[in-house]
Amino acid sequence: MIKIFNYKTTFVNMLVLSIFINFSLANSWEDDYESVPFDNEFSATISAAQVFIDGVEQTGGKLAVFGEDSISGLDNDGATYFPPGDVNLFELSVWSNDASGEVMIFKFYDADNDVVIDLNETYTFTSNDIVGDGFSPFILTGVSPECEEGPC
Repeated sequence: MIKIFNYKTTFVNMLVLSIFINFSLANSWEDDYESVPFDNEFSATISAAQVFIDGVEQTGGKLAVFGEDSISGLDNDGATYFPPGDVNLFELSVWSNDASGEVMIFKFYDADNDVVIDLNETYTFTSNDIVGDGFSPFILTGVSPECEEGPC
């Protein structure tokens, strides 16, 4: 039996595969950090955080905080502009099973470059804590991967 190569079917299969791969890469942040453990007993609020990557204030992207075991808070909406302070602010609830003392780290997802950036600051969890405001935000800083080995 002679098998005839069908270009149309092959093209459609390649197109579907390409879309699947691109969709998977674009949603890697959501796949990894889509679920915050709301079953944790205690919460705090970072009401105003400002993110600077390579010294540049971030207006988009996504911010997450991680406790010792897993993700503890997430802002998937990007920053909101606060005109009186002339700043762009991220807001997120933070969750823990410890009433206080858990040291947490931050990560920022740069959607434009599809890269996750570790931020330099930490937060020591305290139940019912409220951190930052529009005039005195909690400052988070990081360096993009291409700038780690030299100036950008």
